[in-house]
Amino acid sequence: MDYRAIIESVGTEPFKFGETLSKEYIFSVALKIIDIRESSEIETACVYYDRSARKVVMAYNPAFFDFMAEHKAFDETELKAYIRGVVKHELLHFMLKHLVPDPARPIGLLRNIAMDALINTCVPEFQALRSKLKTATPEEAVQKPIEFDLLVASPKASSEDWNWEMYYDHLLKLVENSKIENAI
Repeated sequence: MDYRAIIESVGTEPFKFGETLSKEYIFSVALKIIDIRESSEIETACVYYDRSARKVVMAYNPAFFDFMAEHKAFDETELKAYIRGVVKHELLHFMLKHLVPDPARPIGLLRNIAMDALINTCVPEFQALRSKLKTATPEEAVQKPIEFDLLVASPKASSEDWNWEMYYDHLLKLVENSKIENAI
């Protein structure tokens, strides 16, 4: 499967598990202003600012997509949905300015957990695959070691329309109250 072609198609063609093109168009715009790179040096996918190239980069590891296809027994459409979900997830980190440091909430695992859960909850491709993906909320993930494929926002965070900063503060209190070590 041509992963790069799937990535570059986000926001430019209709897809059964996606939004309407009028809503997805913004992803195609974001893809035009960033570099897409294949990399075996990362585990899954990421977005970052490459200082030497002075460009935002979205990198992905094709071995990760191969693993998910086999491990989750995705058919071709489901794998395409998953890849599109990952791409949207990374693009939303960029579009929502998650790459900008916040001195009050240092970059770290807890920050990424809060951001990831909120993003994953609003990606329609991930919602379409929920029967094949084991989900967990950040509250569950920081309170005890559990296995999961996808972090999703808790009902409280969703219903109260939390941003990542609010979710981070909530999770930090949980961690501090639980005396969980190495959570951030």
